[in-house]
Amino acid sequence: MVGLLDGIRVLDLTRLLPGPLCSMHLADHGAEVIKIEDKKRGDYARSDMAFGISMSHLFHALNRGKKSVALDLSSSEDRDAFLKLLDSADIVMESFRPGVLDKFDLSHQMMRTRKPNLIICALTAYGQTGPRKDEPAHDNNMLGYVGIADQFPTIDGCAVPPNFQIADIAGGSLTALSAISMALVRRERTGEGATLDISLAEGAMCNAVIPFAMRQLHGHTPKAGQDVLTGMLPAYGFYPTKDDRQIAMGALEPKFWGAFCHLVNRPDLMAKGIALGPAAEEVKKELIALFRTKTYQEWGDILKAADACVTPVQTLDEVIEDPHIKNRGVVYEAEDPVDGPLLRLASPIVVDGERPRPEAPAPRHGEHTNAVIKENMKAS
Repeated sequence: MVGLLDGIRVLDLTRLLPGPLCSMHLADHGAEVIKIEDKKRGDYARSDMAFGISMSHLFHALNRGKKSVALDLSSSEDRDAFLKLLDSADIVMESFRPGVLDKFDLSHQMMRTRKPNLIICALTAYGQTGPRKDEPAHDNNMLGYVGIADQFPTIDGCAVPPNFQIADIAGGSLTALSAISMALVRRERTGEGATLDISLAEGAMCNAVIPFAMRQLHGHTPKAGQDVLTGMLPAYGFYPTKDDRQIAMGALEPKFWGAFCHLVNRPDLMAKGIALGPAAEEVKKELIALFRTKTYQEWGDILKAADACVTPVQTLDEVIEDPHIKNRGVVYEAEDPVDGPLLRLASPIVVDGERPRPEAPAPRHGEHTNAVIKENMKAS
């Protein structure tokens, strides 16, 4: 399989989650991704939570197939080595606070002047400009700031964050991936590089289109449980089974709601899928009672016959063993030379019927420093 990005070289100065996930997608599709790490510790996702193995499972998951070059950018020798790598690079990714690279005389402007067709992608919490540009933040801080956490369900009055990092991944990794892709297309057409300012908080906010639309409609954003997709409608939500598992009800369209009502022999509910107010609460009580009559497995067997957008809520263990997921090759096993066999999530991007399933391991700290720099010196 020929990678979509074969021949593209990425210098990735990012660490932890948002940047490395983005560059992993680039590497999966053929880009040469060189992690530029400081000499002292490097990307500390490597060592944090590395319980019983040499590198953490998160680091393994995010950095397969990349190369690691350890440099001290405050050293003139190492800075020169970085600049030589820059001359052969297509993309530079960084996630420092604004202005940090300026201290090493490696500003965005300087790099673009040296290499005008370079694409620089800078990922920060709040962007390169504005009053909050220098503030640190993690996912929950950003989600709180842009009004998304206000949409979360609560326990004892406090929001419960999902175990999916919305700002980091949807706002950061995937926004950066799309921006880099668009910049590569423009460069192919015009030869012009780009400097991309990716704010994770803004990326999350600009994808929160449903609450924004509801604010436009109502003049305010309804709280969790009071909006069309957060529990207001009987036809869209989660319901408990007899054995305290869950069923996901997504039968918004009349044809799906009708199919479900027919399946469970409840014609009396046929016109009530999108009931509102007290009527909706009555229908939800009926559904809770209905789903409580059978176990998760029993409902699973029944719902196989339904074309109704009503499905069991699986655990991750069940998903990994799911026949559809196995058929699609989403999860696979690869061997790390130190940590042994590891499960991996394949690329979600299927090209010409083929899904990349890279075997190359994640790099050790500075593993490729000498080889990459020597090779680059020869090439230049």
